[in-house]
Amino acid sequence: EALRAGLPILASDHSGVEEILSPGFSRIVGYDAPAMLWSPWRGASRRASRGLAAALRELLGDPVELERMGCRAREAGERMSFADTSDRLADAALALATGPS
Repeated sequence: EALRAGLPILASDHSGVEEILSPGFSRIVGYDAPAMLWSPWRGASRRASRGLAAALRELLGDPVELERMGCRAREAGERMSFADTSDRLADAALALATGPS
């Protein structure tokens, strides 16, 4: 939805988003799951927060690039329709189920 609205994406890399997002319309910031879940590692969590803040400052500090990223985001969103994505997923599942052709 954000892409189709022409909004650049700032995301953490914890859920595999790097497989679908491109540097042309997004920034991916590192994510340390143990730091979020285990209190002795809270310092790493603060470092991750600083990384997110730095990426946000970088994006907001360059309005021209932010506008370019927004245009590229809209273009990417138009290519990533739900129907196309579900078709690709169904094709991949079928290929796995039937084996190599």
